[in-house]
Formats: sequence, structure tokens, C-alpha cells
Amino acid sequence: MSKNIIGEIADFVCNLHISRIPADIVDYAKTCLLHNLGVTLAARDVEAYPQKYAARWLVAPEEATSLMDGRRLSGEGAVFANAALMHARTQDDYHVPTSSHLGASVVPAILAVAEIEGSTGREFLEALVAGYEVAARVGRDHDHLSTARGFRPTSTYGVFGSAAGCARQMKLPRAETANALGFAAHFACGLAQTWAEGTPEWRIHTALSARNGLVAARLSATGGASAPHILEGVSGFYKAFAGNAEYDVAHLRDLGSVWEIMNVTTKRLPICAILQTPTRNIIELSRRHDLAADRIASVRIELSQFEATYPGIDNKGPYHAHSATLMSAQYCAAVALLDGTVTFPALMRFGDERIGDMARRVDVAANPDMAVQASSVAITTTDGRILTAEGRFEDGSNKPDLAATAALVRDLAEEMGEDPGRARVLIDAVAELETAPDVGALLAPFVDR
Repeated sequence: MSKNIIGEIADFVCNLHISRIPADIVDYAKTCLLHNLGVTLAARDVEAYPQKYAARWLVAPEEATSLMDGRRLSGEGAVFANAALMHARTQDDYHVPTSSHLGASVVPAILAVAEIEGSTGREFLEALVAGYEVAARVGRDHDHLSTARGFRPTSTYGVFGSAAGCARQMKLPRAETANALGFAAHFACGLAQTWAEGTPEWRIHTALSARNGLVAARLSATGGASAPHILEGVSGFYKAFAGNAEYDVAHLRDLGSVWEIMNVTTKRLPICAILQTPTRNIIELSRRHDLAADRIASVRIELSQFEATYPGIDNKGPYHAHSATLMSAQYCAAVALLDGTVTFPALMRFGDERIGDMARRVDVAANPDMAVQASSVAITTTDGRILTAEGRFEDGSNKPDLAATAALVRDLAEEMGEDPGRARVLIDAVAELETAPDVGALLAPFVDR
């Protein structure tokens, strides 16, 4: 096979071994895993229709576990249902350079395959890192171009991570791994209009990308073949999704030495990644200055041009759905000022007049000179003071270690009324994953509900 992007990536996937992955990368992969499974545990009373769909039409053969209730579904059914559940709070992890929730596409897919194939914990970790790295490499230089054309990067690029991780755990040879990645290019999907109108189909974007990655790997394993230059070809993926087929395969030379997973951040609040830092800054300013609602005259949130104009961000209401509130800078700022934090239940208070009144005092401004993931906040009080704060999402507070993530998982379980014992079992299972004979301990907190 001639040099091409798919071939180079397939080489990486097939040759990756845990002995070649630095210890800090393995530790951070486990941190991301724990975060994603923790928010899944906290979401089991949130999600509904994707799980109902899978339980009705994606049952046979019974191969893998639904994280919603422990029932057995087909491999594709479990991946579909679990990926939607992991994304239900929109608190799953976030890769900054691709503007994507990669974990919710990768983790459910490889978890189901690990269960089916009997993978060890070490093999699962190898597939986990491979999935993140592949999805990030495919998308990191093109996400702004594809987003401008209306595609949501999470499901556009997440499918490649799912396909790579599944192929790795299925032990597909290099040629079949390349074909799986090629099929993934055909299965990329997801439109950002969901955010523009505040409708709920964003919930199935990760479900589709995770399931489609498994389908891609299985098609390849049964003899299917795909175009070698499916990404960079004149009628290929980049031309179709980004309008630009330019990609130098030399960009992949540091694959396996520079790790994209370290550009993944986690969310402490169940809201859009764009709003994490400005909302947390608002919370901090409010606490520091003991601001009462009637003392706030106005709030100005300044974002990059890309983020300020991202569908759904600048939305003063009225609000009728969670799909709108989690994306609205105005709604999230209003709740932060009124409650001192933003919890998942607070995102459902659509008719709260106090929130609506406060949201109307919040303005979003685009700064063409501001970098993506940077933000500034200015709160003007009724006595004329202007309180300001600045920040970036990918600072250290959004890259916690395993201990800090364990604390968040325990807090989320308490917030949602989940059995704290399940959180403890999950935390221990992730910590001991390298030596685990299989992934049964990861699944244990989700069964026998």
C-alpha cells in the first residue's frame, strides 16, 4: 500500500503496545476513562429514547452490557445505548483541538468489544489510547473548516477513534485496520443545527459515531475493503467535510511520541465546553464579592469569534429544552449567579422567571483577537463597579489527576442519588485496570440495578 494517511494511522494502531506508552499518558487515559464512566453512572435517570431504541431493535445476539440497567444487548446495541448515555449530561471529556467529545465515541465502543473479545485490562488501555490518538489526528487540523460547513466535530471525527479502538481489540491485521478506518470515513455524521434550534438529536451523535466505528471494524473483519486515499483523495473525506483536501502525511511523523490525549480536558460542570471557564469565573466572582442578584446590572462574556458564534451559545431565551440551556451562555451565567453553581437539575428550570430575568442582563461578544478556549467576563454592579476575570479552558484545573476525578465521581453520584458504593467500585476498577484479567470490574457498578 502506498503512503497515505489511513495506512500510516493503521501502522500506529497495530504497533501500539502499553510498554511504548509513557506512564503519565496511561495515567491520564485512566483519568479520562474514570471521568466518562462516572458521568455515565450519574446519567442513568437522564437518558431514555436511545436506550429504548436499542432495547427494542438491537438486542440479538446478546453480546454486551447496557450501562443503563445491566441488560444484555447486541454489540451494536450496547455501543449505541451506552454512548448516548455517556453523552447525556454533556459532561463527558472534551478534546480541545478538535472541539470534540472523543471519549463518548471511543469508550463505549471498546468497552463492548472488550467484553465480547475477552480483552484484558491492558489490552483495553491500548485500544483506549489508540482511539483517542486516531480521532484527534484525523480531526485536529480540520474541525473549524468542517464546523463552518454545519458538521458537528464530535460525531464527524469520533467515528475514527471508535473504529481504531475496535480494530485494535479485535486484533485486526494492518490491512484490515486500514479498511476499518476507511469505512469510518463513510460513516462520519452529525449536524450542528441541533444547537441552533435547541433540539435533542445531539444525544445520538456519539451513539452513531461509536456504533459506526464498530460496524466499520466488523465490515473489514468480514472482507470489506475501502479506498486507501479516502481521507486526502480528490473526492475524499476532507474535501467533502472540510472543503480542503490538503493534508501532508508528514504531519503523522510524531504519532506515538506526541500524545493528543493530553489535549483532552474534563468538565466539572454539565454544560458546553465553551462555557466552562466563563461560567466558573462568574461563580468565583460572585462568591468572592458576595453578589446578590439585585446588585447585578449586567454581565459581558467575551469569547473567540468561533465560539461566540457557535450555534446555541448566544441565546437569551425563552428556553424550552435542556438542549438549549446547556449551550446558552446567558442561561448558564444566570444559574451560576443565582445558585452559586450549575447542576444538571438546574438546567431543567425552563420557566424560572428569575433565571430568565438574569439571562436578559447577559451579553455575549465576539473578540476576533481572542484565542479559541480563552474567555473574559465582566460583571457590572448596580453601584458602578466592574468585576473582571479571564481564563482558558485547558488550564490545569480542567486536567485533574485520578484522585481529583474520583472525588468528582463521588460528588456526581451523590448529586444524582446514585448508590455511593457503585462509585467506589468504579474508582477501584479503573485504578487497577492494568492488571485486570478482563473488563468485568468496570461493568460491575452498572449491573443489578
